Amino acid sequence: MKNKSILILLFFITACATFKVPPKEKLPISPDNTATRRLYTAMEAFIDDAKKERLIPINARMDSLAYHPEENVIELYMNQAFSYKPYRENEITKLKHKILESAGKQYKNSIVTIYSNGYEVSELVPNYFRSDPATYDPSRMAIPQLFPPPPLIRFPDHPLNPSKGLMGSHIALWHSHGWYYENRLDRWEWQRARVFQIVEDLYPMAYTVPFLAPMLENAGAVVLFPRERDIQTHEVIVDMDSSTGESMISFPKKWAMGTTPGFSIGNPPYKSGENPFQTGQWLYMMSDPLGRDSLKYIPDIPETGKYAIYLSWADTNKAVSDAEYLIQHTGGTTRVLANQTMGYGTWIYAGTYYFEKGLNPECGSVILTNCSFFPNKVITADAVRFGGGMGNVSRNNRLSNRPLFTEGARYYLQYAGFPDTLVYNLNKDTLDYNDDYQCRGAWVNYLGGTFIDSAHQDVKGLQIPIDLSLAFHTDAGSARTDTVIGTLMIYSTKGLKDTLLFPNGVNRIANRDFADILQTQIVEDLSILYDPVWNRRGLWDSKYNEAWKPNVPAGLLELLSHHNFLDMKYGLDPHFRFDVSRSIYKAILKFLAISYNRPYTVQPLPPTDLCVTLQNNGLKITWKGVDDPLEPTASPEYYLLYMRVDEKQFGAPIVCEEPHFILPSVKKNSLYQFKVTAANAGGESFPTVILSAGISEGPDTALVIYNFDRVSAPATLENDPILGFADFLDQGVPWGYDISYVGSQYEFNGDVKWLDDDNPGHGASFATYETSLIAGNTFNYTAVHGQALMNLGYSFASCQTGVLKDTTFSTISYSLIDVLNGEQKTTPSVKAFQNPKYRVWVPELKRTLTNFSKQGGIIFVNGAYIGTDAMNYPEDKEFCEEILKFKWRTNYASKSGAFVPVLTTEEESSVYTYVSELNDSLYAVESPDGIEPANQSTAKTLFRYCDNNISAGILYCGDYSVIALGVPFESLCTSQERDAFLTYVLTHVIENKNKKHLIKNPTSVKL
Repeated sequence: MKNKSILILLFFITACATFKVPPKEKLPISPDNTATRRLYTAMEAFIDDAKKERLIPINARMDSLAYHPEENVIELYMNQAFSYKPYRENEITKLKHKILESAGKQYKNSIVTIYSNGYEVSELVPNYFRSDPATYDPSRMAIPQLFPPPPLIRFPDHPLNPSKGLMGSHIALWHSHGWYYENRLDRWEWQRARVFQIVEDLYPMAYTVPFLAPMLENAGAVVLFPRERDIQTHEVIVDMDSSTGESMISFPKKWAMGTTPGFSIGNPPYKSGENPFQTGQWLYMMSDPLGRDSLKYIPDIPETGKYAIYLSWADTNKAVSDAEYLIQHTGGTTRVLANQTMGYGTWIYAGTYYFEKGLNPECGSVILTNCSFFPNKVITADAVRFGGGMGNVSRNNRLSNRPLFTEGARYYLQYAGFPDTLVYNLNKDTLDYNDDYQCRGAWVNYLGGTFIDSAHQDVKGLQIPIDLSLAFHTDAGSARTDTVIGTLMIYSTKGLKDTLLFPNGVNRIANRDFADILQTQIVEDLSILYDPVWNRRGLWDSKYNEAWKPNVPAGLLELLSHHNFLDMKYGLDPHFRFDVSRSIYKAILKFLAISYNRPYTVQPLPPTDLCVTLQNNGLKITWKGVDDPLEPTASPEYYLLYMRVDEKQFGAPIVCEEPHFILPSVKKNSLYQFKVTAANAGGESFPTVILSAGISEGPDTALVIYNFDRVSAPATLENDPILGFADFLDQGVPWGYDISYVGSQYEFNGDVKWLDDDNPGHGASFATYETSLIAGNTFNYTAVHGQALMNLGYSFASCQTGVLKDTTFSTISYSLIDVLNGEQKTTPSVKAFQNPKYRVWVPELKRTLTNFSKQGGIIFVNGAYIGTDAMNYPEDKEFCEEILKFKWRTNYASKSGAFVPVLTTEEESSVYTYVSELNDSLYAVESPDGIEPANQSTAKTLFRYCDNNISAGILYCGDYSVIALGVPFESLCTSQERDAFLTYVLTHVIENKNKKHLIKNPTSVKL
C-alpha cells in the first residue's frame, strides 16, 4: 500500500488551462530517489495540516508530485476535491509559502505550482477577485459586439436609465422542478417531498417571482422563464383564429395574412407533440415612422385583478426591432417596444398589469401600431395572452388540474411553442421526470439559437442573446447540529461532447467564475445579516444537466436544505428570501460587469420613513433614502414617486431629485395613495409601504400611524426530538403573498426517517394549500383606515412609525390618532444572540401617544398583538395600562372570526366579522388579543368575542379618549362593517365626552 501511494499517477492536463502552459512530464518517484520521497512525505504531512487549518477542503488529497531540479519547480497534482474550494490570491500566496516551509530549506527558493481538475490553482481565481486588471483572463470574458441588438422587450417611457445595471442583458432563470406526470405510476405528483410546510417544486419560486426577477428587471434585464411565472389562474387569449369568451381583435384591411404557421388555441388539452404555435395564422403590416395604422386586442377579463401579458409574433426576414405595443390598463397606458427580430413563435412576457372585469377597450386592451423608426419593414401580430391560467397539457389522457405555474417546464414549453424532440420531449414520452430537468438547458440553447445537442447543431432557435442562466434549487440534506447545511454551487467546465469552450469561443471556466461569485455573495451577505457561520459548501465541477448543457455561463444553486429544520427556520422568513434574492441579483450584476469589462452600480434599497401630511389644500410627501452597508455603490441618486387616486391604479412615476414632493392641490373627498422607490445608475429599488391621505369637508383631521412592517416565519417548537413549525400558534406573515406554503407540518419527531416522498418523515406536511396564494403583509392598509375616517367627515394624513423619531414632528393639528398595528409583534431571530424585531410599542410611538394624550384627543389603537407584545417589556405593559387604559388577558382569544358590541340595545346590536382563515386577499388574524380595561372604574369593555365573551376591545373616556381593539381594523371583512364600527365607537366617545363636533354626521352610516 505504501509503495502504491508513492507511485506517480499520470494526470492529463487539458487545454482547459486558460493562461498556463501544461506542465512538463513529471519526475518519477522511486524508492531509490530518497530526496523526492522525502519531499512527497513532507507534502503529505503539509496537506494534513492544511486541512486542519481549512486552507484546503477536507476531502482534498495529493494524487502525485513532481520536482524539476533544472527549473527548481515543485508541482503538486491534487484530486478534484481540492478545486471545490474558492481560492483567492492572498490565500494562494499563503498556501504556496507554507508548502515551501514544509518542504525544507533546500526548496526555499523553489517555484510552486498546484494543479487540480485540469487547472493551476491561480486559474481558479475569478477575474472579479483579482487585484490587478492586467491579470484578467480574457478567454473567460464575454466577446463584445460592436452593435449589440436592442433588448427583446423595453419600456422607453419609463424614466429609469440603468446605464450601470443590466440594461440589454437577457437572463434565463428557473425555480426548481414542478408538478409532473409520473409515467410509471400513471399519476401527476411533485418531484420532491412536502416538508416543513413547503415543497421544493414550488419553494424557490417564492424567491424568483416576487423578488429576484423584479430586481433583475429593475436593473434593466429581460428575464425569461421555462415555467409559467404568473400566479393568475385565469387566462384570456386574444387571437385572430379564436379567442377566449367575448374577447375580440380589430384591425384594418391593410393588415395581411402571413404565410407560415402561427398560434391558435385549437382544442386543448394538448396531447403529446401538439404545438399550438403551429396550428394558426398571423397578420402583418409594413412599418411606418408616422404610425398610421394599428391593431387592437381587447380581452374579456373574467375577474378583476393582475394579469401578466404575453405577446407573440412571427419570424420574418424583414422584422423590426422596435414594434410598438400600447398596453392600456387601469393605471394608464404603458408603451412597450418589442424586438421582433428575435423571440418569435412563443410567449414573450411584457409585464403584469391590473385589469377590470369584462370588456374595457379604453383601459383593458393591447394596441400594436405599425410605428417604427425603420420604414418599409414588417411588423407581425399573433396572439396576446393575459394571465397564467391552468395546466393544459394532457399526459395519457390525464390533466394536472393545477395552475400552470405549479407545473414543470416540460409542459409549459410545449404550450409555449418549443419543438418537442429538440427541447422538451427528449425521452419519447417515457420519462417526464427526465424530460423536465433535461429540457431546461435545451430551452436555453434554443432561445439563443445555438446547438441543442450533438445531433442538431444547425437549429436556428429564437436568436435571443442569452447572457447567463441560473437554476435555483434547494436540496434534501439534514443534520441535528447548530449549523445550517448551507449553500452549494454546481457548475461544469465541460459542455456537450466535453467541449471546453462555448460556441462563441469563450472558455467554460467562466461557469466556475459565476458559481464562485454567486456563492461568495450569498454566503458573505448571509453571514453578516443572519448567521456568522453560514456554511459554504463546495464548488462542484460536475455534469448536472442544468449546469453543463446551457451554451452560456450557467450555474445550479442549491441555496440550503429544505429537509433540515435549521435551514428552514431561515428559509421560511420572507425577509431572508428578499435578502437572498438581492445577493443573487448582485452576483449576476457583478459577474456580467466583469465579463463585459464595464462598471456597475447596485440598485438602492427601498426608502423608509414615508410621511404624507396635509398642507393647505394639498399634500406634502417626504421620505428618507437608505444607504446599503453591504454595498457602497447602492446609494440613491434620485427617487420615483408613484400616485393613485380613488379606484385608479398606480401609473407612471414622478421623478424627484430630493426626498420630498408637494402636491399643491387635491380633490376633496378623494383618496390619494403614494409609494416611493429609490433609483440610481444601477436601477430601481423595491417600493416603500403605501401611505395615503385625503381632505374632506369636515373640520377634524386624523393621523394614521403605520406600525406594521412585520414579515416572519411561523412559530416553532424546539424540544429535541420535537422540532418543527407550529402555525397553529402563529402562522407568520408572508411578504405580499406566499406561493410556497403547502400546509401545516404534522410530523414533528426528528427521529422519524424519510421513506419516500409520500412518507418523508420528519417535517412531513399536509397539502391543504399547495395550489393557493396566501395573503400576507401588502404594506397597504392606511387607505382602508383613511377611507373609513373620510366617510365620517375626517381629513386624514399618514406616516410610518419611524417618522416619529424626529421629535419636531407635531401632532397638534390632529384630533384623532389611529395606530395601525396589524400583526406587528416582537419576533425572535433564529439565533439567540441576534436582536428580535418588530416590537409594537417602540419608544418613539409611546412618546408620541403620551404627548398626544395631553391634547385631549382620541387615540384608536388596533392590532392582533397590542397586549401580547406589551407583556414582553415591563415598560410597555405599564404604558398600555397607564396611557392606553387596557391590560392583556390572552393572546388566543378567539377562533370565531367575530365580535359583538356590548353597550348597545338588542335592536341596535350587530356582529363584526374579521378575516381569521388563510385566503388570497388579506392576511389571516389567527390569534387576536383578548384585552380588558386596566381599571374597571375608568374604562369599560366595548366588544366581546362571539364564541367565548372574552373582551375584544375597550373604551376609555377621560381627559382624552382611547379605543383599543385586539383585532386589526383593516381585517374587518367589509367596508360597511368598518364604517359601522367607527360610527359606533365614536358615537360612544361623543356621548361620554359630549363633544359631538368630533364627527360630521354619526348617524349617516347604516349600522
